[in-house]
Amino acid sequence: GLANLHTHEIMKDLFWWFFAEKFEDQPGMSEQQEKMFSRMAANFICLLTSVPQAHKDRFFARYHDVVSQATFAVFRVAFPNSEGKLDNDFRSELQRLFAYWTTGADIGPSEYILKNGREVKRHVGSALADVVVAMQREQAEMDIITTDKKNKAKPAP
Repeated sequence: GLANLHTHEIMKDLFWWFFAEKFEDQPGMSEQQEKMFSRMAANFICLLTSVPQAHKDRFFARYHDVVSQATFAVFRVAFPNSEGKLDNDFRSELQRLFAYWTTGADIGPSEYILKNGREVKRHVGSALADVVVAMQREQAEMDIITTDKKNKAKPAP
């Protein structure tokens, strides 16, 4: 699910890949980004094969959103004095990139709509709390899916 090692590794590499893309201009950085991208791809394949078939569509329909918003929240926490740079355009670019990498689809403009139909607030600061609450809800749902899988896999006593 969302709290497994593969997702944690994907988020770390996504954070540093995007950081390098936006803020670093050093020789050899694209080589490092290629390594990060390769690790993300390998971890995504491991995650893809670990989610039960019955839940793949539902899980991966939300995965890009939850991971990109969680990564955005990490940027905001890691760089609290950079609100001017970590704005809606930054969040939108991160979301669109990760959605494209994981689904092959461009999710659209910076006016981002959550799965429940609510529009993410234009003011990033107030949206950060909403992101955390949405991530907690998504984690709880994914925990239920994972628990259902484990319970079905256990032999009857």
